[in-house]
Amino acid sequence: MKDFEERLFSTGSIDINFAEGPNNGIPLVLLHGGSARWQSWRWIIPALRDRTHLFAPDFRGHGRSTWVPGRYRLFDYASDIEAFLEGVVHEPAIVLGHSLGGEVALIAASERPDLVRGVIDEDGPLSAESARQAITPTRPMLFAMRTLAGSSMPDGELKRQVADLTVGLEGDQPVRFGDVVEKDEIAWSAETLRHHDPSMLDAVIEFDRMHAGYGPAVLSRIECPVIFFRADPSRGSAISDDDVEQALSLIPNARSITFDGVGHSIHLEIPDLFVERVFTVLDELEAPSGPDLLKPPST
Repeated sequence: MKDFEERLFSTGSIDINFAEGPNNGIPLVLLHGGSARWQSWRWIIPALRDRTHLFAPDFRGHGRSTWVPGRYRLFDYASDIEAFLEGVVHEPAIVLGHSLGGEVALIAASERPDLVRGVIDEDGPLSAESARQAITPTRPMLFAMRTLAGSSMPDGELKRQVADLTVGLEGDQPVRFGDVVEKDEIAWSAETLRHHDPSMLDAVIEFDRMHAGYGPAVLSRIECPVIFFRADPSRGSAISDDDVEQALSLIPNARSITFDGVGHSIHLEIPDLFVERVFTVLDELEAPSGPDLLKPPST
């Protein structure tokens, strides 16, 4: 990434790998989804870089950050990010998180309101039950990914097995990952899995311990503005109608936007509109009168 510096930050117990862009404005921290790494934002980083100070860490067990088998609770991730905000960013930041990253962003905002200026949650579940429902259809793929995570097999063989992962069904026929993505995406995903702690996927599959304590109690402690970027429910949004209603009642300054016809990875499917929406939020947060996410979006 042009003008990006990648380095390590020690929380005192683990090392967090992260990339930092030039200081071109408001600090914006990008938290990737589960089983990804900071480069998953690569399609929107160029557009965001010119008016923000971007930070993009790898979660524990992902990318080049430390593996910590058995310690993959949502609150473990949040503790790392809170230390990162305090030790690297050094000022209240906007935190944009996708999926797992959205959950972690909300917990960090609830635990450390002094460090989080606002949250953009990109289709991150708002309760443990919604997370369970979102994960259930992917369990066969998670088990398959578990066998490949942390692999030392040759690149060619790993890419072949990643391409053969079943990502869904068309009628009663399995759909291969390699049939729905470009060749370079297979290579990128294989490299991501190579750096992925298989124990993290154990935590996702077991589920209960990882998600303990997550839900309304977290949302009720959030003081900063929050906006939910919600995928289309018909395309498998991880945010339920009931959760949106409850979240908007618990968080004083919050809003939800649904992206019709778009699936769970909004920033990958419609990057231009996604960035436009992010800039709208940044404009509101930087307005002299202060943020008001309760009003309709201006774009």
